[in-house]
Amino acid sequence: MKLSVAFPAGNPPKTDRQCSAAAGGRGRGALDGRTELAHIRYTPASEAGPRLSALYDRYANARGELDNILRIHSLNPPSMEHHYDLYRHLMAGPSPLSRVQREMIAVTVSACNDCFY
Repeated sequence: MKLSVAFPAGNPPKTDRQCSAAAGGRGRGALDGRTELAHIRYTPASEAGPRLSALYDRYANARGELDNILRIHSLNPPSMEHHYDLYRHLMAGPSPLSRVQREMIAVTVSACNDCFY
């Protein structure tokens, strides 16, 4: 299957150099072992109250693992629900873009941001 994507005003996707410039010069390869990453506190499942525990169960994958991107919302459970609802709406809700196109955009943006998600 060939996928074709139309970019605004015919602009092609950014190159590695353009991704780097858009990321303030950090681009791909920026995390070279010398950069400190932020640490965001979260509530472990073993310490979760009833509401948070229910959210952990609802959003965990088949192996019982919860993505870190959701786990960081554990200190504010409503934000975890809102984050997940927004993600589901963007990736599966009504759109002129197919699911494959949306995933392709997400992967491209993550690559430009040096994000392994």
